[in-house]
Amino acid sequence: MRKLIFLIIVGCAAVAAAHGQTAAERKALTAADFTAGRRATANENAFRLQINPSRSPVHLRLSVARGLGHIEITADHAASSQTLSLRTSLDAASFTQLFTVMDANFDGYLDLAAVAEAGAKWGRLNFWLYDPRTQRYVTSPLTRELARLTHNGIEANVATQELVVSQFPQATPRAGTLSETYKIANGHLLLVKRELIQSTREGLKAVTQQRIGGKLKVVSAQKLP
Repeated sequence: MRKLIFLIIVGCAAVAAAHGQTAAERKALTAADFTAGRRATANENAFRLQINPSRSPVHLRLSVARGLGHIEITADHAASSQTLSLRTSLDAASFTQLFTVMDANFDGYLDLAAVAEAGAKWGRLNFWLYDPRTQRYVTSPLTRELARLTHNGIEANVATQELVVSQFPQATPRAGTLSETYKIANGHLLLVKRELIQSTREGLKAVTQQRIGGKLKVVSAQKLP
């Protein structure tokens, strides 16, 4: 009888523990769980991340206190655990919802990106690249260049090895940049394509520029109605 009661208590405790875990904590997230810069479990401030199939998942916890955003990373190896911090204009809920990951330098490992500041139609991200050698997240000239970009979203196209940086589309077309596409060359951003609207004597034109022979050249221009 005592044994039966003990088993019931243990079983109930296990069920309670399982229900206490969030879905994000039970499942290690991958790049597929982050779509258009938004995490599928956007309201969870704690989750596991599969940086690379060859690496054990790490546990991430996001928080904001006194204008500082914190990303606590707990790994199997204590030396790989770390806390990343940045100044942010967001509250804890927005900081969590807009946090994203992508393979920003196309080395097969997921990198981290958190919003430092944002407006109604733009944002600026701080990036950290995963260093397979030290198994820690680091900054570099590339992350500093990425942090200077303001945009409405960055997408890492693994198939083309390009970063597509988009701007918020205007309801009424007007002169300005629509998107820019970058390659990573020697650890730096290289602009290879730009889509924009230009104001000309004939009116507004949708223009596409591509890098040809080391220079951006117009490859298409279409007059807008």
